[in-house]
Amino acid sequence: NFVQMGKKKMKMKQSGKIKPSGDGSEKKRSHHSKEAPEFL
Repeated sequence: NFVQMGKKKMKMKQSGKIKPSGDGSEKKRSHHSKEAPEFL
């Protein structure tokens, strides 16, 4: 279940919010630490 949710979240992020720059990866990390610590 949690893997499917992760894939959906990644798709959503890639569609709009995430940018392919360093800032994007930083936002990813902060987002994951808050929402899904399992990803770390």
